This record gives sequence, structure tokens and C-alpha cells, in this order.
Amino acid sequence: MMFLDSTYLIGVILKKDTYTKQSLELKPLLKNEKKLINNTVFNEVLNSLSSTNSEYDVDTLTDLLLSYQIDFLTKDDYADAISLFKYYNHAINFS
Repeated sequence: MMFLDSTYLIGVILKKDTYTKQSLELKPLLKNEKKLINNTVFNEVLNSLSSTNSEYDVDTLTDLLLSYQIDFLTKDDYADAISLFKYYNHAINFS
């Protein structure tokens, strides 16, 4: 099972994203893998794309996101994430 982050997903969806080339190169390698996202990635992708002027089909996008297994984060998961965020002196993306 492979965890997909928002950077990869946005790179696949948008044709002119900074990470489109790398994301599309990885896509064939993930073809036969079960894919996992979490609710934070789901929200981050939708919010990031809605803030761009890029064209994409919302129905196709949501179908894609809903095709993956979604792990819903718990309060403890967020507490762990905050600890890591602090440990790395805010140098990593909280999401």
C-alpha cells in the first residue's frame, strides 16, 4: 500500500504544476499498488486546487480522491503531528 501526499496528487492533476513531471513519472510505478490518503490530504488537495486558476473537473477529481482508501485521522494522530512539527522547528509542512 502506498500513501499519496497532496504534492503528488496535485502534480498529477494540474498540467503546469511544479511537480507534474515527477508525479507523472511515478504514476506508472503505482498502477498496481493499493493507494491510501488521509482526510487531511483530501482537504488539502481540494483547497489547493480551488485557490488556483487552473482548470480541472471537480467531479473527476472527487471520483479520483474517493477511489483511494481514506484514513481518518484521530485526535492522537494530530497530537503526534504537532509534536513532529515542533520537533522540526516548523520546517516541515504540518499536513
